Amino acid sequence: MAWWVVVVQRLALAALVLLVACTGSTVTGSKQPVSTGGQPPPSSVSPAPARCPKDLGRFKNHSVRGVRHTLVPGDPPVLVLCGVGKRVVVEGSRVHSLAAILNALKVVPPGNVYVCPQDLGPIYGLFFDYANGHVLLVTVDAGGCRVASNGRRSSWSDHSVLAGIRTLLRSS
Repeated sequence: MAWWVVVVQRLALAALVLLVACTGSTVTGSKQPVSTGGQPPPSSVSPAPARCPKDLGRFKNHSVRGVRHTLVPGDPPVLVLCGVGKRVVVEGSRVHSLAAILNALKVVPPGNVYVCPQDLGPIYGLFFDYANGHVLLVTVDAGGCRVASNGRRSSWSDHSVLAGIRTLLRSS
């Protein structure tokens, strides 16, 4: 990947972080929702899941078209971000920016086996909610190989993606 592509990705992520910090978001703990001043999602899209699942591996993405060709296909208007005891609802342009950054990551070649050192980081669950009611889970592993995956397609994540996710979780 060219150095300027990495710079553009990081600048886009920095803009996303600033946008989140300036506009607020809706955050919940493991039990009760707490509003922090963010606008409610469009009435046609209900943020799902209502609670973050303990086992992300049980969630299936088979109903979302295009998951073999892109990490986050289409144009989901709402994102539910689950990580380390928090649930954050993100909307609008912030969702589109994060999806674009994830889609720009380098694809992990299929069929290869990787041994990942120090797989100690958390796994974040990014639930992209679509207007048709479908939900797409993209997991982002913060340790080991740092892979982002929708279950059908995987990409190499990087520090800027993880920093953006952590900023969204802290922005509450």
